[in-house]
Amino acid sequence: MMNEYTIRKYFPKFTEKELREKLIEACQIQSFEADTVLMEVGKYVKVLPLVIEGSIKVLKEDDKREILMYYIQSGESCIMSISACINQEKSQIKAIAEEPVTLILVPPRYVNEWLRVFPTWNSFVIASYQSRFETMLNAFEAVAFQKMDSRLVHYLQQKSSITGQRVLKITHQQIANELATARVVVSRLLKDLEKQGIIKQGRGTIEFRAKQV
Repeated sequence: MMNEYTIRKYFPKFTEKELREKLIEACQIQSFEADTVLMEVGKYVKVLPLVIEGSIKVLKEDDKREILMYYIQSGESCIMSISACINQEKSQIKAIAEEPVTLILVPPRYVNEWLRVFPTWNSFVIASYQSRFETMLNAFEAVAFQKMDSRLVHYLQQKSSITGQRVLKITHQQIANELATARVVVSRLLKDLEKQGIIKQGRGTIEFRAKQV
């Protein structure tokens, strides 16, 4: 249930009482299971998610591949969805629950309106743009300058950290898609990482042994 405590706890920078009242009045809280598709490419954004608990992965579809762009965690939102709401455009990304998530769902019509009315909402949007720009810049630098084995280790480390799980249920093909590379490359590199003791592979799982990295 939406209340002042929830907003203060997860979005403490929303200091205006009027903004908190608007969130309680206009929005709802809803939970989704892992792997739920929350947003699809080519469709208008029905609600803007503000993450309370759990995480969402944001993907860019390209030639039937789903390339990982970034994750959204507690206290954050999806800047690509914010942009789509502001400009009344169709979504350019796909968003999937990486694990069970609980969200505040903001109707799109309020996203732009609140920018003009509430300074802390405006600051939240600007900070979200800045954070995602830095994330995507780091991703570009990784693609341009890091070897694939380093990118793979970082990818597994990030996924383990976000989900809080050392044993990841993930396929070689999914990793290849999200890192924009070939499955055979991922399989070879995972075998090398296993020999180094960094991971341990099971049937449909990869145990990431962070302490040995």
